[in-house]
Amino acid sequence: MADFLKILDGEELANISVQFDYKNATADFVGLKLFPMVKTPNLKVAMYNLTKGAAVPVIALVHAFDSEARIGDRPNFEEIRAELLLIKEKIDQGEELRKKVRDMGMGSQESDLVTAIYDDISNEIAKVLTAFERRACEALSTGKLVIDENGAKKTVDYGLSAENKIDFSSWSTPTHDIVADMASLKVASKNKIVRQIVSSKILGYMLANEKLNAFATAQLVPMTQDFVTNYISNALGIEVIVDDRTFKTAYNGGTEYRFFDEDTVISLTTRGEVGKTFMTSTPTEDASKTDATYGFVAVHQWVSDDPYTSWTKAEGVGLPVFADINNTLYLSKITA
Repeated sequence: MADFLKILDGEELANISVQFDYKNATADFVGLKLFPMVKTPNLKVAMYNLTKGAAVPVIALVHAFDSEARIGDRPNFEEIRAELLLIKEKIDQGEELRKKVRDMGMGSQESDLVTAIYDDISNEIAKVLTAFERRACEALSTGKLVIDENGAKKTVDYGLSAENKIDFSSWSTPTHDIVADMASLKVASKNKIVRQIVSSKILGYMLANEKLNAFATAQLVPMTQDFVTNYISNALGIEVIVDDRTFKTAYNGGTEYRFFDEDTVISLTTRGEVGKTFMTSTPTEDASKTDATYGFVAVHQWVSDDPYTSWTKAEGVGLPVFADINNTLYLSKITA
């Protein structure tokens, strides 16, 4: 067992990482579908190019013949602060493999050990990707990122305007007119809102709402989630998505956290992308120590001698960036 790492050379490790099922690992993601990952060698330039065309169109003016043309102006872009997020994790394969061999009856054949190491690499890549999904969802839920873990403490504020924060109360009261609130929100967006992300809790308010129930009764149909979402789609042109996904910080035990805030309605003016998650090289890549790279995640393996242990580390560096947050996102806190 002590020499199991010797069965892998660089090519085999690369093959393992290439076989990682990216599509399956990200199938349920929402945040990274709205902020798809792209790799760039120059984050600031990429962010500038993404946001520079996002402003309201500007026109030239009509002039009288034989008059002097008006002198135009240029966009006054604020400098973009590149608050990169380094997300990484490593796992002790020596202990992990020994436990698998002992508890699962695994043989010591080369194929079994390769499979076990592949599992470790896949899991670490998936954890890094899920961590970026978490941050993309946080940006959509709050208009900012608040980082305070493992020595990293920073806040990324995307500058969501106060005009785009329109809160509502009394949704838990069945007689309250939820439809009117949603209609007023749509008007405030200049009729641009086409999609909303809500929790089952907020959907529950809708299912119990007397006005929506009256609409269902008038149409002689049962009050269901499908009726509510179809009604809102037909009446207001808004697609409603219910998302209750959770994550943990460890497989064994720990608290479950929501990707999207339970008491916030996230309203979007597009069914497509709202920005990009710009990824750049990791510290391990910069040090030319990477054993393999799959997509946006770098994988590195090494051995420590005392005690003799092999390690696998996966890491990614990037940041979700809105193309034009104030023409894209509206947030509504819902209080009972």
